[in-house]
Amino acid sequence: MKTLKYKRVLPRDLFNESKLLKVLGHLTMWIEDDFYWMDGVSYVYDDQLSDQFICGQDQSDGSFFCKNIKFYVALDVELKIKIMQEINDGWSAFAQIGDSEEVRIWKPFPNANQTVSNEFAELIASYKDFATPQ
Repeated sequence: MKTLKYKRVLPRDLFNESKLLKVLGHLTMWIEDDFYWMDGVSYVYDDQLSDQFICGQDQSDGSFFCKNIKFYVALDVELKIKIMQEINDGWSAFAQIGDSEEVRIWKPFPNANQTVSNEFAELIASYKDFATPQ
């Protein structure tokens, strides 16, 4: 079994990891349901690494990410997804492609419907042309 490089602190990290998994669940559901703003986005779940979701923490900024679920735009460009702890405005989920600026996935609260942010939709849209076979 793969071990984590960070020491979990309960109950804080139970909430952080569950928030991360909820975000990933929504993203994969949108991909499977062909939501228009996820056009050209795919994911890979590496269950060979482990049959469990492997959550990790970036020691430089405290963010949480999943090591064995990867998202891609334009077929092979990684879309990095993470959540931040200590931000109490919804799910505090962020996306980044390469060295681009991190963008919020959802608009901050108050936002009962968890509406996708314009910045996230624009980030995904900026890669749609590359995902379409010529």
